[in-house]
Order: sequence, then structure tokens, then C-alpha cells
Amino acid sequence: MISLDALVLERLNELIHKAYNLMDTFEAPGPNMIGFEGWVDTELFAEWRAQSLVLLKGIFGNDHQYSISFENDTNRPGMPSSVKSGIGILKAVREDVDGGYLVNVRQLIAAEVFTDFLAMAVELSEAGYKDPAASLRPLRRTIRANRESACYS
Repeated sequence: MISLDALVLERLNELIHKAYNLMDTFEAPGPNMIGFEGWVDTELFAEWRAQSLVLLKGIFGNDHQYSISFENDTNRPGMPSSVKSGIGILKAVREDVDGGYLVNVRQLIAAEVFTDFLAMAVELSEAGYKDPAASLRPLRRTIRANRESACYS
């Protein structure tokens, strides 16, 4: 079975590749257009931007810095600078996913709490209090479910 990280990395690579293909549609401004950076295909731009936002917001939510940065930095349809900014953000996300640097704080807190409960169960069991220790046993399922869930939720 393919891991969530592998799926996310694959999709990020696809979107980065799509952005480079989008840059291949670049049209330079004419000689009378001073200060204009040129443009890329707006239809392909809209497709790439929408798909990228769906991925980022699906992984991180609306309030994560990656989602916010991408939305703000790619808000000029058809502009090459918007595409370049988006590529940079998608590459940063790819690097963080690949390096395992994205951790959900809520899951870290939950893991800490569950670790405390397990420590209590061990202490109770070693002190001869088998029933209270056994009552903490269902936490195993919760811990296992938390451990198996994606760290991006």
C-alpha cells in the first residue's frame, strides 16, 4: 500500500511539473509595453492554481502558512511571477513532506497525553492495582488509531 506521504509527494511533483509546462507558454510583452512582465496561458494558470490550492488546503487547511502564502502569492492570473512564486512554495512543501518536517501539534499533544496514561497504567499495574490499570487498556486502540492517522490532518 502506498503511503500518504508518497501520494502527496507524487501530486506535488505533478503540480510542479505542470507549473514548468505553464511557464513554457510564456509570451513576452511587445516593445511598446514597458514595465509589463509578459503572461502565461490564463486557462492553464487557473487549472494549476486551483489544483494546487485544493491540495494545500486539503493537507494543511485554510489557515496554514503554506495555504495562505500560495493563495496570496499566486493571485495575479497569468503573470509569470505568480507561477514562479507558486513553484517556490510547492517546492518548499515537497521538501518539508519529504524530510518529515510537517507535524501536527494536536497529534504531538495527544501523543504526550497518551504516553502519560500509559505510564500511569504501568505504575498502577506494578503497584498491584490491576483493575485500574486494565481500565486504561482501551487507550491502546486510540493510540494505535492516532499513530496510523496522517500527520497532516
